[in-house]
Amino acid sequence: QIPLDKLKARDIMTLAPLAIEAKTLIADALDIMRKNNITQILVLDNDEYAGVVHLHDILKRRYYLKIKRVKLFQMFQYGSNN
Repeated sequence: QIPLDKLKARDIMTLAPLAIEAKTLIADALDIMRKNNITQILVLDNDEYAGVVHLHDILKRRYYLKIKRVKLFQMFQYGSNN
């Protein structure tokens, strides 16, 4: 195991991150994130990098969405299969 002070980004980076199109609805992006147990997703505009949406971005903007009648914080609990 590599000590934290010697660890490089390439040692832990995701090689094939998931991405969505810029026109994707936030509810759909959140569902993709939930199903893949991730907290951020790349955003592409015409197949070019446009940015990143993070779960915190959604929460900060007060998009407290309910999907399948489950509260947002419950969906992201470890081991949740909702």
